Amino acid sequence: MMWKQFTEDGTLKYQFIETVNVIVPMYALRALGGLMYVSGLILMIVNITKTVRRGTFVADEPAEAAPLVKAAPEEHGKSKGHWHNWIEKRPVQMAVFSLIVVGIGGILELVPTFLIRSNIPTISSVKPYTPLELHGRDIYVREGCYTCHSQMVRPFRDEVARYGEYSKAGEFIYDHPFQWGSKRTGPDLARLGGKYPDSWHYNHMLDPVSMSPGSIMPAYPGCSTTGSTKARPRDDQCDA
Repeated sequence: MMWKQFTEDGTLKYQFIETVNVIVPMYALRALGGLMYVSGLILMIVNITKTVRRGTFVADEPAEAAPLVKAAPEEHGKSKGHWHNWIEKRPVQMAVFSLIVVGIGGILELVPTFLIRSNIPTISSVKPYTPLELHGRDIYVREGCYTCHSQMVRPFRDEVARYGEYSKAGEFIYDHPFQWGSKRTGPDLARLGGKYPDSWHYNHMLDPVSMSPGSIMPAYPGCSTTGSTKARPRDDQCDA
């Protein structure tokens, strides 16, 4: 709700970093809940392991099952039973028919989008990525940046005011896979290019708090060439 609040003069009431600081206690609760979940899983494994070790193998253990009661045809209302029994007793045919039906539905959904080119508007300024941009994108994915940053501005007043013009479908024609994201621990990055000088990005990757006080983003010193004899990507490539 803080994301969507405006002042009386129409400006955003809160900066993004303020909303992050407010949600930090929620992250702690979420971590605690995850710890309880993992602890329960570990206890289950320990319990199963100890149970197995205490048991002994019994070979040729006698066992019997109660006989199945055959339903009378009259219970279904017809002498030959319900019509669905025919397909239930033939799993192979049922699987084949299901695949056929699903295939028909898939074709009806996909073919129109392949034939209609106007469903994704073309934007003249959108060009294929350069080798440097592709390298930066690979690093972005490798470091897991997409788990905290999205790259799609939604068409809402608060998002446009905070990040800029909302994203268009034609902007992502060269994104495979796209990096829209589903969670924002950090701000959206769709319109970040050119907003800050290179020095800002350099220092931000080495020490995020130095450029964004209150940030909970971890540092990425591994993107720096300092202290390494191996060829490593430059920080501007990390932000590409």
